[in-house]
Amino acid sequence: MPTRSTVVSSSRAGAGLCAGRAILFASIVLLSSGCWTGYVYQASRIHEAAVGYSAAWSNGRRLVLVYEVAVTHASGEPIATELRAAEFRLDDLAAHPEIPVNEFPATALDLPPQLGPDDRPVPITATPDAPALEHTASAALPGAASLLLTERARDGRVESLELFAVPADGARPDRVGRLYSDALFRERTAWWAYACLPVAGAVDLALIPVQLATAWPLFLFGR
Repeated sequence: MPTRSTVVSSSRAGAGLCAGRAILFASIVLLSSGCWTGYVYQASRIHEAAVGYSAAWSNGRRLVLVYEVAVTHASGEPIATELRAAEFRLDDLAAHPEIPVNEFPATALDLPPQLGPDDRPVPITATPDAPALEHTASAALPGAASLLLTERARDGRVESLELFAVPADGARPDRVGRLYSDALFRERTAWWAYACLPVAGAVDLALIPVQLATAWPLFLFGR
């Protein structure tokens, strides 16, 4: 004859089994429902990463850049290479401590960017050895008030730009600040997703009864 402790233990084991089945059941329903919506959303995500710089201008208060971006799917599959333009405040470039890359303020501009009468071209050149910095500044563009030096990653992508102010007397340029290419990273959703997501959501809702019917045997008899 089962003792009181045996009955209690059996009841607890049964309750634990039911709880385990309930968790399994809920997990199957939640993970399986919304799969088409999630697939469409993930497939529609587009990444833009800056890979090079074409032109720059500055008026002493702002820096205007025209740069190239590699447009890819979220999976990394390439789509295209396109041009973008953006504006940055020199005060932000010179901020101490540096503004975090993912918070760096930038204003997107149309192409070609609208320039003011005080905007002057800024030469973009590879980073030289330190002793050759003055020569690089004078040779890059005579009379330039600023200079951008590029630093490349191992894969050839421009990792950052370092802005220098070039004194009129030809003295050694003064460092203003650094802009990391990752600050120009953008993520967006492809236009077609907005038409497909409602359809995917409707499909998921229609499949929920099938998913419930499929999951019930696991809930009742699975162990």
